[in-house]
Amino acid sequence: VEIYNITNPATPVNAGQFGAADLSGPAALAITGTILYVANFGDNTIQIYNITTPATPINLGRFGIGELNDPVGLAITGTTLYVANRTENTVEIYNISNPMVPVRVNQFNGNLSSPNGLVITDNLLYVSNESDDTIEIYDITNPAAPVRVTQFNDGNLINPAGMAIFG
Repeated sequence: VEIYNITNPATPVNAGQFGAADLSGPAALAITGTILYVANFGDNTIQIYNITTPATPINLGRFGIGELNDPVGLAITGTTLYVANRTENTVEIYNISNPMVPVRVNQFNGNLSSPNGLVITDNLLYVSNESDDTIEIYDITNPAAPVRVTQFNDGNLINPAGMAIFG
């Protein structure tokens, strides 16, 4: 993973890299406080780093062994981490109250077909559904038990893999 200093957004400066010894196919990043989670696609885990000093992340361990199969997307709200588990067609839900010891609390499928990108706004989780060209929307008012709201694709989406929300 490359690290850039973007103090001046017009001229990002490479500040280093990390993970060569720990990562195998980093696919997504999510931060809460000074903890960075990295979806490690190559070994089906999530790697945990302390980023108190952003230029020198410290590897704290990993989790998800035996629970994940091609983790490719991450999103955090409060003390809940959602992981797009692409090959299993699920989104895994972890309680990260103790960021060092995430606890798997649930999973859901609800019409997922190769879930990939995840993004959260308010109480809604959007999931890019790569294999059926849709974006699924879930109400996460209860973070451990998402409720499917709807999906959309106005004919313009082909294999959506990531998303961002602005505003």
